[in-house]
Amino acid sequence: MSFSISSVAIHIPYFDYSRTNIQIKFQTINDNLEAMARQLYDYWFVQFDFPDENGRPYKSNGGKMVWNEKLKLNIPMGWIVEDISKIADVFNGATPSTKEERNYGGNIVWITPKDLSDQQSKFVYYGERNITQKGYDSCSTHMLPVGTVLMSSRAPIGLLSIAKSELCTNQGFKSFVPKKETLGSYLYYYIRLHIKQIEDGSQNLVDGLLHHTVYHGGYP
Repeated sequence: MSFSISSVAIHIPYFDYSRTNIQIKFQTINDNLEAMARQLYDYWFVQFDFPDENGRPYKSNGGKMVWNEKLKLNIPMGWIVEDISKIADVFNGATPSTKEERNYGGNIVWITPKDLSDQQSKFVYYGERNITQKGYDSCSTHMLPVGTVLMSSRAPIGLLSIAKSELCTNQGFKSFVPKKETLGSYLYYYIRLHIKQIEDGSQNLVDGLLHHTVYHGGYP
């Protein structure tokens, strides 16, 4: 009796490869990772239960806490307290003249608050509109490295994202370039957590943020 593999019926599971379905799946993964990161930040920098030298939660296992008069709370012994402006360099952005077509359509990534509003993502790679070298040279925007924390300072105010490509912005931002790469994610979550508090305590959100006090475990 002869046997042909072509006569064997197999079941092929269905998977929707449509762009929309893949985007939804990636967004779900991103949302889950973001929730985990927020939870980790809360454990380490709000509850102070980061791993001690024995890998145990610091505060829950009797880690030494000291009162900080400026913050009006207990923080782990040895932690540093300083203004945000001490741990990051702050840059403004600018807009090339829109009357000059040659300022736009180049390969320099240029971000506006609308880009963050549209994308609603922790990370930003590109904007709706690039600018040319001519456009860049014509205004006072700055090239910002990967890891820069962007915060919109004009409507809509308070949108945050971390640059995942070298880019520049328009004047609707204050951009924070961490003096140590390892402080980027911490700074992002710190601003996100405290932005309402900062806004309530200052007539000018940006000035309030620049002089807002942060606490951290030092520069790794």
